[in-house]
Amino acid sequence: MHLTLGTHYNHPDNPKAGQPFKWRPMDLINAHMVMFGDSGSGKTHSLRLLCQQMGETAGRNLQRIHILDSHEDIEVPASYVKFSQSTPYAFNPLEINPDPHFGGVRRSVANFLGMLQRSSRKLGTTQESVLRNLLLDVYQMRGFNPDNPATWTLDGGDGRPDGLQEGRVYLDVPYEEKEIAKDAARRDGVSLQFDPATKCWWASRHTEGLARWPEKTWGKQYPTIHDVISLAQLKLKQIFVGTDQKGLIALEAYCRAQAALLSKVKNTMKRSASEDEEVLQAERNRAASKAKEAMLNFIDKVATGTELEDLIRYESAETLKSLLDRLDNLKATGVCRSVPPPLDPHDLVWRFGLRAYGDDEKRMFVENLLDRIFQAAVARGEVDDITDVIIIDEAPKYMLDDSNHIICRIINEARKFGIALILVAQSPHQFPEQILAGVGCKIILGLDPMYHRMAANKLALDQKFIEKIQPRKTIFVNQKFKGQVARWAPVHVGA
Repeated sequence: MHLTLGTHYNHPDNPKAGQPFKWRPMDLINAHMVMFGDSGSGKTHSLRLLCQQMGETAGRNLQRIHILDSHEDIEVPASYVKFSQSTPYAFNPLEINPDPHFGGVRRSVANFLGMLQRSSRKLGTTQESVLRNLLLDVYQMRGFNPDNPATWTLDGGDGRPDGLQEGRVYLDVPYEEKEIAKDAARRDGVSLQFDPATKCWWASRHTEGLARWPEKTWGKQYPTIHDVISLAQLKLKQIFVGTDQKGLIALEAYCRAQAALLSKVKNTMKRSASEDEEVLQAERNRAASKAKEAMLNFIDKVATGTELEDLIRYESAETLKSLLDRLDNLKATGVCRSVPPPLDPHDLVWRFGLRAYGDDEKRMFVENLLDRIFQAAVARGEVDDITDVIIIDEAPKYMLDDSNHIICRIINEARKFGIALILVAQSPHQFPEQILAGVGCKIILGLDPMYHRMAANKLALDQKFIEKIQPRKTIFVNQKFKGQVARWAPVHVGA
């Protein structure tokens, strides 16, 4: 891969004056780049040219250019998807990297907790501990044992039950949300019904109103945020009731039977319906008997003496309630959905429209996506060329001065795995020093005068050179070649 950034600046002491100024990432310490430019300095135009030249010069090894478009204004030929609370797709942050050295259940749990802790609303110590227990239990329920790497992969089968019909979209709607789902379906003008054969709700179409419920998955699947919420709700009920899951199910059946009886009595008060009431009363009594039996059975079958301690792992109802609120809000943002976006695998460029997300949602989405790309590259193994280019607009929104953060990890570790990271911002003062020092190329397209002094100090560049930059005409480029001292050079880019 090689890109022409412009021409060497005309100067009597420059023997390359007028010749093309090239960016050859494989000749540099790494293929990463930072680009600084004020509004109107030509950032969008430069990114278009970069994408075009990458496609023309990279050859077959380049698999994808990912553009994370914060303002949705980088219009290039691409497969484009807009993400928001209303779209039914995103990426599941609870997927597992099955590599026994770099992945696993505990790594996924730590990544998810870290993603939440880096948002503006951090978890308290107790909340973090309870959420960790919820996540570990959800993975266990799905068949992923934290201590057994052999369980960290999917089984390869879909486990689809008999009786599924064409033209139906089967949705994972929990019992307690069925009325909400019915209302959403009515508003969207679609059919929503329960299929007793598969014990699953289905709709005629997966509309925007039903987007909060993912499509039903069959066989062994990665857990989702929906699973975590469902388990938290179950544990909250168990804390209140003081019984196991079987007893709780029996108690819920009893409550439904009692509610049905009262509803029937209320609706038939003006007419004789004693027979119906007797039938309902008998059902109510049977349900009550089952609930009592299940609770007594729980007491009789206490085997390890840790049954109540298992509930205590979840601390208190107050902690679980606060976590449920947080998880419900996270689910509502749409950044943790498990339905993959409809990006065309045949297109070289994938463009992710993120303008509709808030800052926290953007950070979580980008962090999750970068980790997916990095883990996929690590799984492929070391390569000698660039396979993935990631362009991040408004990059300071997503950066942390932390060597364990995904952006720093990509800059420090991803060269041998074929990833090139291009970070775009208005000024270098927004960048941590370890990122500025770690990239192979820095480009200044033009800065607001108020940033000249700060930029000069940050980039070790004389302020007089920054002042000579003429947006869309003259830029300054710094490239760190292997075994050489990095130097700044003026580049002519326009008439």
